[in-house]
Amino acid sequence: MSTGIMKVQPTLASAWKKYAESPEVKVVPLSKDHYETANIFTIRDIYLEYPQFVSKSADTVRAFADVIALGEKVPIDLSKVTSTMLCTRVLTSEGSVELEFNLGTAHDESVFIIQAEVVDHPITYSVTGTDFRGTIEVTKKGYAGVMIYFSKGSDQPKFEYLDDYDNTIETEQLVMNMKTQLRIASALFFAWPEISISQARYLAGTTTKLPGLSAMNLQAVSLGQQLAAQALTGPNMNYAPVLSIGDYRRTVESMITAAEGYETQYHRFQDRGLAKKERLEAWGFMTKHVENVTEMRDTLIKAASGKYKGAKIVVESLTKQVRDDQNTLERAKSNLELGIKNWKFGTKWDAAFKIVGAVMEFALAIGMICVGLPSAGAIGAVKTVEEASKAAGEGKKIASTVLKVLDDCLKAISQLYPTVGEAVASLKKLECNLEADVTKLKDVIGGNANAVGVATLAAWDKWILDSDAQIQVAIDLKIQHAPEYQLELRKHAVNAKALVLAQVEAIKAGQEYVNASLEQKLAQRDLENLNALQKKWETDSKNDQVVEAMFYDRFMTIRTSIVMGMRNLLWAYKYAALEDSRVILSVQKTAAMYRHDLGTISDEMDHYLERHNPGFTDLTPRPMGVKDIPSPYGSQLIASLKTKHLAIFTLTPDSFKENQKQNVAGSFKDGEHFRVLSLRVFLVGAKAKPGKDDLDAQFQLTISTSGVYADFQDNKMFEFTTKPLSRIPFKYNVVDGRFLPYAETPFESKDFPAPTPFTQWTIAIKNPDEIDLSGLTDVQLVWKAKYYSLR
Repeated sequence: MSTGIMKVQPTLASAWKKYAESPEVKVVPLSKDHYETANIFTIRDIYLEYPQFVSKSADTVRAFADVIALGEKVPIDLSKVTSTMLCTRVLTSEGSVELEFNLGTAHDESVFIIQAEVVDHPITYSVTGTDFRGTIEVTKKGYAGVMIYFSKGSDQPKFEYLDDYDNTIETEQLVMNMKTQLRIASALFFAWPEISISQARYLAGTTTKLPGLSAMNLQAVSLGQQLAAQALTGPNMNYAPVLSIGDYRRTVESMITAAEGYETQYHRFQDRGLAKKERLEAWGFMTKHVENVTEMRDTLIKAASGKYKGAKIVVESLTKQVRDDQNTLERAKSNLELGIKNWKFGTKWDAAFKIVGAVMEFALAIGMICVGLPSAGAIGAVKTVEEASKAAGEGKKIASTVLKVLDDCLKAISQLYPTVGEAVASLKKLECNLEADVTKLKDVIGGNANAVGVATLAAWDKWILDSDAQIQVAIDLKIQHAPEYQLELRKHAVNAKALVLAQVEAIKAGQEYVNASLEQKLAQRDLENLNALQKKWETDSKNDQVVEAMFYDRFMTIRTSIVMGMRNLLWAYKYAALEDSRVILSVQKTAAMYRHDLGTISDEMDHYLERHNPGFTDLTPRPMGVKDIPSPYGSQLIASLKTKHLAIFTLTPDSFKENQKQNVAGSFKDGEHFRVLSLRVFLVGAKAKPGKDDLDAQFQLTISTSGVYADFQDNKMFEFTTKPLSRIPFKYNVVDGRFLPYAETPFESKDFPAPTPFTQWTIAIKNPDEIDLSGLTDVQLVWKAKYYSLR
């Protein structure tokens, strides 16, 4: 399965030419045009080489492309072509470029404009017969491009950076070029995500500088943010769908059947050698298939909407928890700072404790970023570590680079997450009117993050381990309050990471929902246009290319629908088998290839079941008490139940905490692929108050999870986000000192897979007014689970 690891974007003209000639790109319709009127030559294509395409009779040249390539030396005769504009996403070459301007003996005003998002190599300029030369900064931040201007009779170039696309641009051709780029971004979403995200970023920025184009802006942002979010979390973070593999398989099979019918008629219509009657017949069949797929897509859109709403609930819950953790960590920090102040140490340890202080500042700073508050503390901590690292020697356990990467990543997520709500709000308006004026979004990858090297959350685990080791320096020196701070830091780090992962899932799910819903609306518009064009086309087929482009877009929608369903199926397989499928997601496959992919997944599932034959082993461990719950949760649990009537604790896989002496996995060790079937919670020492209504149980509790889960197999960590367990009820009575369950709900059902134990658990008392908690001394957690034995 395609992952968050990005295939590198080309940086050489020769490689970009191969990209333009690739099957996925070459097949995109309406991608080229050229004409000349009144000495103005206009050309548009996916890939162009300048100045080879310039007309000899034109004095004005306008070129639009996804990629424009330049040679090493580019002669520009301004005495013949007085106005040139190159409008592109990528300006490339094989190396450094020199633009050689030749003004001729007598010249009028002349202008050379470059508008580009990416410039692969440095560009310099010279003016023939003069000493004027220098470097051209094409992509100054926030500008659409640069204009190089020569006034009449002057050899000296003047530079002006353009805020917008001005009146000199051929807007119709620019928009047609952008439509091509959007089609390429969709086609390469899985096959070449780095180019797709670059396209999305360019289109988001460009559409904000032009009137209208709200739907295109939202399409670009939704595509780009999905890819950016996946890149930020890396390949081992996935969504765990709530339905069974069989449910997803049936949905995909229905879509493939529809695609088979459409595909046959699509190729018939593409054959211009066929009689018009036969092509019209194919036209009718295709529109019918589009209507059928539209109904099927409604199911996917509802699922995407549900996934987004569920992710938002998880974010809201974890945000509250991290805010509480911030306050606790702040107090622990103050205590440790006092302990350090009272400890006598030499110069060597002075530097080491500066790093300890930086770790504490950084932890609070990232907590603030996670809950949506600005903080400059992270940058200050990075600088402190950089300055103190050399002097700290063996007292240094953390690198400033780890902090910097994590800071970049979290700031990107914090900037992207709020825009999802804005995108959903814009979607609602566009669903009513595709031409509605809505707020356009520009941020695709989070602030100044670079599409080539998006920072990833893989740095988080490294930061947790290194920070833990840095605080251990203080513990080894017996600094007062250091152990307590270390425990609070671990808790804060685990909960904050869960929050960030939930935010990323909300970005992906929300933008998936936006993209699918908007595509559905565009499909309905295309159907209306196709029905209106059909009668005209019977007598006049001059709109062949326009009609073919509409049918291409609908074909891509059908394929995208299949891939969305297939992706759910692959995620469900990964949650079950804890490994990636061999299937590669692509919107360029034929229906037969998609059917073959279904067979591959079935074979892989059979192999997985055979490998673990005879299946799961039941696990009913001895009840866990407070002493068995990882610190600092256990020590806080009783007090929290007495005062807040709820308790929170987190279990993490034991295999990945080798430097920790405590048990962090609870009862779930010496095995793999643990799945929890139920949990009973008994409050030891608590009593039902007199006068309790006997119609219901004495003790009523609810059990919830955060929706962010970890798992492992063969020493490899997997992380998933999914629908959380939300307030699952458990009730019991106490009779003669014995706990007697009254009612409980199993975690696993046909519509919901059993969760892993490695998540944040919340236990809440539903009827605290009816219970005397003053004698509460312990909590018994009675798990029922299943697992595979270590192989």
